[in-house]
Order: sequence, then C-alpha cells, then structure tokens
Amino acid sequence: MKFTRINELENFIKNKKLFKGFVSLSEIYTGGSSYNFCVRTKTGKYLLKIMSRSEKFLRLKYILNKLGLLHEVADENFSAKEKILVMPFIEGKKISRKSLSVACVYGLKEQYRQLQELDIRQLKISEINSLHRSSCEIDQILQRENSLFFKIIRKFFWEKMKEGQVVLQGEKTVIHGDFTENNILIDKQGKPHLIDFEQVQYGYAVEDWMYLLLQMSDFRKLTGSLRLLKNLLQKFNLPYTADELLYGAQSFYWRLLLRRLHNNIHRKVSVRKNICLFIILCGYFRVQKFLRQK
Repeated sequence: MKFTRINELENFIKNKKLFKGFVSLSEIYTGGSSYNFCVRTKTGKYLLKIMSRSEKFLRLKYILNKLGLLHEVADENFSAKEKILVMPFIEGKKISRKSLSVACVYGLKEQYRQLQELDIRQLKISEINSLHRSSCEIDQILQRENSLFFKIIRKFFWEKMKEGQVVLQGEKTVIHGDFTENNILIDKQGKPHLIDFEQVQYGYAVEDWMYLLLQMSDFRKLTGSLRLLKNLLQKFNLPYTADELLYGAQSFYWRLLLRRLHNNIHRKVSVRKNICLFIILCGYFRVQKFLRQK
C-alpha cells in the first residue's frame, strides 16, 4: 500500500534537519511491517524505513547498530506510533547464478559469519525449532480442512514428506531468517551486501543456506534443477553433512507448503496454481534422494 503522507515526511526531514544537503525523497517499496524510502543528499543516498511496531523497531535498530549499518538521526519519532530508521542505500541487483564469482561467494560467507557472531541475547528472541513448529501447524491445518486440495496434500505429499524427517540436536545460532535472492544485493564491483535483518532469529545456519541455494536452483518454480543445485553446493562448499543439508531442504519446503496452505484458506486459489504446487512439492523427493546419495 502506498504511503500517503510523503509530503509530511519530507517536511519532517527538513524541519528536523535529519540529513545534510537533503535533495529529495522517493518511496521505493513497502515491506510487511514498514514503508521504505530512498533519501538523496548531495553526498549520497540513504534507505529510510518507517516502522510502527516498537518491538520490531528496537530489534532492528539494535542489529543494524551492531553491524555498523545504523545511521543516527536527530529525531527518530516521526509520529506517536511511527519511528524512523536510517541505513546506507545499496545500489545493486539481487544475487544471481551469473554473479557468483569466487570473491562474491567468499564475501557473502564472511558477512554471514559476522551476522552469526552478533550477541542478540538482550533481544529476548526465543529459541524456536521452526521446522517442528511448521510441521505441527501443517498437521493442524490438514486435520481441520477437508476440501479436495487439502486431502490430496495430506495423502500424496505431506505423509510421505514426514517419513524420514531429519531432526538436528546441535546448538542453535543466530541466523538471518529471510536469506533469499531479494535480500542479497550485488553492487557494480561484484561485492555482495546482505540486507533486511527484520527476521533475525535463532536457528540452524543450514536453513538459510539451503533456502538460498534451492531458490537459486529454481525449486520455488516448476523448473527446479538438481544439476544447478549440485553446482551451487560445489561453489559454496558448505561445511554440512547430508543430513544437515536435508534438514535445510525440509525447512525450505515446509515453509513453502505452509504459506500455500494459508493462501488456500484465506483466498480463492486457481486450480492451475494448485497443480503447480503439486509439481513443486514433487521437487522435495528429488532433492531428498539427491542429498541422501551425497
């Protein structure tokens, strides 16, 4: 939804003198819990984010500050319920297979390592087994809903997907939580920039890495390729066992399935889209077999 008070925001920026050499303000996109703008100044650009949920604002502010990405402003209280966060504006394109140079892979792994080293204990983020939680929620939905779509999912996919489910017992660490192509930008020099830290949480890093690699191998589409996945695993050289990689793949498919189940509950979804989902879910069994052979 478009931000309707952009003139008010521009006046706020000017009156509070938030930026030296302010030139212009433009809305770039709306996130799930924020409005986002590009602020142009005489010396550079900034990303300005307006957030209304104080808990998420404080979490993100803390993380950006620890990562050295927070740009301090004179007044962050845009209104009684809305706060402002400012950070560097990254000029770049989302990561792609073509942009994966050796230096790019190394840079991304190094940024992820820095994220994992964050001390976020004071944020009081619960250690939640997201895969177990997703599994329980999928079970509940499929037991409650009785349409043909849900019956097909339950009988031909979900029960088979749960067979041989991997459970990890190791200590959880800080993970990104939304480690997708859209949240990794590559600048003109080929340097990667990890962005959007609103979903940072405790978990297993392999969940993040396998989500990214499966997405880049087109497994969110009908054209998922094991050849591409194999090449990406070789390029990234991730230090995980086959079971750990399978756990990450399960996390990817469980999240995808849960999102689609919610869509079918809350809105009318075409038969074509449901058939596409069936084909996409078949990809899990291909990935499972491939990883079991590693």
